[in-house]
Amino acid sequence: MSERRKRVEVTKEELVEAFWECHRALGHQPSVLELMAQGKYGIHFYRREYGNWTQFLHSIGLDTLHIPQYTPRDLVSAFWECHRAIGHQPTTNEINAYGKFSLPCYLREYGNWTKFLQSLGLKTQSPRAPSRKELTEAFWECHLKLGRQPASTEIGVHGKYGLHSYAVRYGSWTKFLKSLGLDSLDAKAISPKDLNADYDRVKKRLGKIPTRKEMFQYGKYSVSVYENRFGNFTKYQRSRNDRVLIRKNVTRKDLIADFEMVKEKLGRVPTAKEIQLHGRCITASSSIIRLFGGYNAFLKKRKEKTPLEIKSLEHIKNVTSEFYRVKKKLGRIPTIKEFESLTKYFQQTVFPAFGTWNAFVRSLGETPYSPGAQKKKAKSGSRRQRG
Repeated sequence: MSERRKRVEVTKEELVEAFWECHRALGHQPSVLELMAQGKYGIHFYRREYGNWTQFLHSIGLDTLHIPQYTPRDLVSAFWECHRAIGHQPTTNEINAYGKFSLPCYLREYGNWTKFLQSLGLKTQSPRAPSRKELTEAFWECHLKLGRQPASTEIGVHGKYGLHSYAVRYGSWTKFLKSLGLDSLDAKAISPKDLNADYDRVKKRLGKIPTRKEMFQYGKYSVSVYENRFGNFTKYQRSRNDRVLIRKNVTRKDLIADFEMVKEKLGRVPTAKEIQLHGRCITASSSIIRLFGGYNAFLKKRKEKTPLEIKSLEHIKNVTSEFYRVKKKLGRIPTIKEFESLTKYFQQTVFPAFGTWNAFVRSLGETPYSPGAQKKKAKSGSRRQRG
């Protein structure tokens, strides 16, 4: 009775956690049928809290799975193709692992796997239940494959036998583990050192502070382990000086602190996306717009150059470098036409910053070259010599 009451009182956070555990175990976004087979909670829990499955997926930023277009003939063809590839009649697990179409496609078309096999004149395979020895061997094979103790949601995906087989022989997954002298992967069995190592591994993989959702996806341990130990995931991150802020908590002071931290880390003025990527505020981009009106306005208040201004300065530096290269080659100040012919720059790329070519030359402390003026000067010089 207490077990039933505990299941009814499932929170939204626990449902999300169970979803990502199943996602991580399968290696892809689970369908409703896969969630019911491999997940911790049935679909009715999600419907009760979110209304329907689609609304739940939207609440965690996912879309419903695209159902591939196929005909019954395609399914039959894919079945026999899988049959030839593995050398025997495929099981439902094998059709999921090696078939072109997954089991849900067959179930949508035929109702259940047995009816599909009967449509082909085949009988369902009823293999004997695996013995305790076979289950134990399969467990250690899975352990070796993963490089660690498999969770209950992983044994059916990576192991030879599903969770149901262990429950039939031992009563429950926990009892099976106890028969091997092992403990379930709960908060008490995992040391703080193990938690920190896994958190640092995910942080290094992502190149940034991981969110709760990312720890669900990439972490070795469930987020509930962190929450049971520290109260919630945010408190754990605070203990590591990796506090991730949510939108309602972001202040101007937080954004300025993040800006200075990321600027020092990169050695230059960061973009808004870089602040969000490397800083502590996971909503930096939208928060800057909300609190400052935009990133350029934020930079001006910080008396920093905007990305456009920085790009303009780099452009001027490159044009100036090319100017002196051409001047050295010609032995004099180049004209705009000479500059265009000897470089990749054109009039329109220089004029916007200075107005005219001559203004650009004068800004460098040089005197613009004029072929007409030089001819006049040469002519007057020759007259003086005659006189």
